[in-house]
Amino acid sequence: ADDDKTGLQLWAASLVLSRWLVEMRARLAGRTVVELGAGCGLCGVVASVACGAASVVLSDLAAHSMDNLRHNLDINGLKPPAASAAAVDWRDAATWPAAVDVVIGADLVYALSAVPDLRRVVGALVGPGGCFLYVCPETNRQGEEAFIAGLVEDGFECQASAVPPAYLANPLAETTEEEFGLLFAELAQRTYTLYCFSRPDGGKAKGAAPAAPAAAAGGDAEVPAAVQAAVDAGDPEEVQRLLSGGAAGALSKSAQKKLVKSAEIAKKRKAQGKPAQPPAAAAAAPKAAAAAAAAPAV
Repeated sequence: ADDDKTGLQLWAASLVLSRWLVEMRARLAGRTVVELGAGCGLCGVVASVACGAASVVLSDLAAHSMDNLRHNLDINGLKPPAASAAAVDWRDAATWPAAVDVVIGADLVYALSAVPDLRRVVGALVGPGGCFLYVCPETNRQGEEAFIAGLVEDGFECQASAVPPAYLANPLAETTEEEFGLLFAELAQRTYTLYCFSRPDGGKAKGAAPAAPAAAAGGDAEVPAAVQAAVDAGDPEEVQRLLSGGAAGALSKSAQKKLVKSAEIAKKRKAQGKPAQPPAAAAAAPKAAAAAAAAPAV
């Protein structure tokens, strides 16, 4: 672990997750939070400072990463119990903190061999009624799809959605667009997905949820089953037709645009020979399609 220097660099996925956390701040306010693989700790700092979390534990393992985490907490004026750093070994349950309301993480899977340990630690840290907010890019890295599908097998309900374009914009006031593009080239080169893995209050529930992706709906009204089925199938034209034909209901214009964008990304995945939706989201498609078939015509 001490040879691993990845925690000393700010990665593009953490920028995306931080923007999402700000949008989801009502869900974090007053809650307990753990960030896995915190690296520089940006997301954990955002959860504390911008989202009003009751307490945040920023976790990593390598000694130099831990020193950097503590330094970054210090320069942001964050001290226990509001925020703290903890060395967490995914392979050693004795190092894991207590279960919390919200676990966050960005681009955590680096190898297939890490997936079983990561599944166990996420399963242990997300308390009843809690959630795991995760952001990752599409890569050729082995293990990502196994991790996402595995969490669904472990009883989490999964909502997956496309990243809004605003999350990819330059948030650094003193950095030019050209400089930002050089620093975080991955934002333009890769497709990112937002995942919200929820655990029901009563414990575990098998299968993925057919509900609309949280970010796609932007915290909005519930998405009609027929619209969600079209999103999952990668049919943006059908999504637009349904929304224009009266299926939008109480959905805001912003939420409608995000649904169309999610369908466009699913269509692109199909054209590349991949499943229209990432594994966990695809698991929800049969349920949504069945609900759509039973719903009144719109």
